[in-house]
Amino acid sequence: MIVDGGTAYLSPPDTLAGLVSRAAALAPTRNALVGLDTSLTWAEVERATVGLAHSLRESGVEHGDRVGVARRKGHESFLSVHAILRAGAVVVPIDPLAPALHARTVLADAEVRALVGDVRTIRAIDPWTAVAGELATVIATGEVDADHDSLAKPIVRWDDAITTSANCDLPTVRPDDVAYIIFTSGSTGRPKGIVHTHRSAMAYSARAVREYGLDADDRVAGMNPLHFDMSTLELYAAPLATSTVVIMAEAHLQFPAALVERSEECGVTVWYTVPFLLRNVTERGGLEQRPLPALRTVLYGGEPYPGASLRQLMDALPGRSIVNVYGPAEVNACTHHHVHDPSEVGDIVPIGRPWEGVEVRVVDDAGADVADGESGELWVSAPTVMRGYWKLDDLTSSQLQQNAGKAPWYRTGDIVNQTPDGVLVFRGRRDHQVKIRGVRLELEAIETVLTGAPGVLHAVAGPSAKGAAAVIRAVVVLERGAAPDTEELRAWCRERLPAIAIPRDIEFRMQLPSNASGKIDVAAVRRELAASTDGDSAKSTM
Repeated sequence: MIVDGGTAYLSPPDTLAGLVSRAAALAPTRNALVGLDTSLTWAEVERATVGLAHSLRESGVEHGDRVGVARRKGHESFLSVHAILRAGAVVVPIDPLAPALHARTVLADAEVRALVGDVRTIRAIDPWTAVAGELATVIATGEVDADHDSLAKPIVRWDDAITTSANCDLPTVRPDDVAYIIFTSGSTGRPKGIVHTHRSAMAYSARAVREYGLDADDRVAGMNPLHFDMSTLELYAAPLATSTVVIMAEAHLQFPAALVERSEECGVTVWYTVPFLLRNVTERGGLEQRPLPALRTVLYGGEPYPGASLRQLMDALPGRSIVNVYGPAEVNACTHHHVHDPSEVGDIVPIGRPWEGVEVRVVDDAGADVADGESGELWVSAPTVMRGYWKLDDLTSSQLQQNAGKAPWYRTGDIVNQTPDGVLVFRGRRDHQVKIRGVRLELEAIETVLTGAPGVLHAVAGPSAKGAAAVIRAVVVLERGAAPDTEELRAWCRERLPAIAIPRDIEFRMQLPSNASGKIDVAAVRRELAASTDGDSAKSTM
């Protein structure tokens, strides 16, 4: 404890395991969680977290064991994560909406020793198929019946687990211990686990608190699923700042007006989400009736935000701090760009400058630095970089490069260029570059042009599967009231794209699929486009 001017306060912990206990010591009666059906103070969160941690330990979970969290969003998910960390174990979030096979693959690969969740989700996953013999315990909310008598140990009821008495010691957690493993969706193959330590996660949390001014008066919207790396703001940065977390259910994210209504009723001050959701909020959230006076900061990331659409958001929420946050899950976050005035926003919004302590390089295919202003792959060295990929040593060694006694360079695969004043601009993904008749094209650049057109809300572009005769096709979603006009859209593109990049076929739809992180499922749409055949120059499913 540090004393300054007669005021006692606790210094920040060096691991995630100490976040809740510190917040409870600093602000025991302050609201920590505003859940869907209950609210908890930091003192109540501390008691429940300690009880659940002891329950895990008494069931046989040891320091370093992996514990899966399989449940839909709620205050219990927050408690589960911090109890696992307190027990010295490793958090393995399971997407409750993913196919059961994906969940079982993650459970098996991570060799989970315990599972915390709700009965409905656990039944859907059927984890016993993958790891029944390895499970020390299953802790669940919901009605527990005799369906699982085959377990070596019965399911422990949630209420019993969080009130467990302290009959065992909790281990000492160290900064270099593994804190959590986030598995990818596996859309390009088998899911891979991204391993973060307490040190890398705390490095992110401390910087997020400082960079975005989080404090005890903030109410942070809990709007990201646990298996999505953007959830680290609400899970770890918020308790470090003793901010309140307002839980958003899946329904709030599916219906923009519901998100806006709950944000207003709960006095939310900070949003952190993906552009796909923000564009839907601008379009259908009813901000003209509910202008969200408490909201001070909107952080976004995960995908590009077209400049025209960002200007619409800024017009709907004037005076707010708008920040483009960049960082693959392997590095949490590492750069950002503050947008202050709609008039400053061009067609492409930069990903900005590096955070404190972050180094960046822009390199060519041979790993050599490119000339100033030229495009190349972004490499990042930062205290927030992952330890590596779970049980994938070859992939780890290929993606992490040594950096002379500092954090290793992570090869992002993102193509960027750097302006003369040091601002990074995202140009696309290395693996999203395509060649059409020998010309290299960036699909994200085409999509940026499309979404910058008047009346266009979302767009995905991709090549057809026609070899040397390949062409670019696109799927477009329009704003309310906009009429599909293929020739007008092509004319817009002709002013901004080379002829070979102009989509030959354009399909208008009412909506696009989203993935488990709330972003447009670009990969799925591109697979459709690649499988499509020649047809009408434009079609509509509106």
